[in-house]
Amino acid sequence: MLPSNDHPSTEHSMIISYMTLRKAVGVLGMVMPIVLAIGYLIAGGGAEIKGSISHYYHSPMRDFFVGLLCAVGLFMFCYKGPEKVDGIAGNLAGIFAIGTALLPTYNGDTPVDAVAALIGQFHLAAATALFLVLSYFSLCLFTKTKPDQPPGRMKLRRNRVYRICGFAILVFLALIALYLVLLKGRMPWLDQAKPVFWLETLALWAFGFSWLTKGELILGD
Repeated sequence: MLPSNDHPSTEHSMIISYMTLRKAVGVLGMVMPIVLAIGYLIAGGGAEIKGSISHYYHSPMRDFFVGLLCAVGLFMFCYKGPEKVDGIAGNLAGIFAIGTALLPTYNGDTPVDAVAALIGQFHLAAATALFLVLSYFSLCLFTKTKPDQPPGRMKLRRNRVYRICGFAILVFLALIALYLVLLKGRMPWLDQAKPVFWLETLALWAFGFSWLTKGELILGD
């Protein structure tokens, strides 16, 4: 295997290690909503989709939700990349992923539990920050090339994928915010469609597709 612009090291063993890590992160991101929804059905929770991926914390799938997010967080802590900024971004993503897992979203209980509601706000902040960092990876870090080595044809194609995925994450986040701030509770048919779950799923798939591409499972040299 010849090193490409995407590889953080020219050492063959290091290349394999980082490629595997990137693929693992991508797979975990993409399978998370599928595992939670199907597992909830198998566990007897019914076929109804939860209001968001985070709401599976308050279900028989809690351990899977926490475990998958913590696994993503640990992988991100292990990711250093070719430059110092990659390691910083990886550490931030790891912190936000584990924070999202361990600070549960508010379940909307009545009467209102003020402490649970506050923790839910921290959860929302951590989840939002996680997606923003993941978008930053795609838009700013994955698209870099070596100054002394012009990007090849496949690298240019991968860069287009990274940009599409990064911008897609931002668009899905904006749509979630639009729904939560302006539309939730005002359009019953939209509430029943569980838009937050589906938009989060699309954002995770964009994240996962970007990392699978970075691992060169897609558009490899």
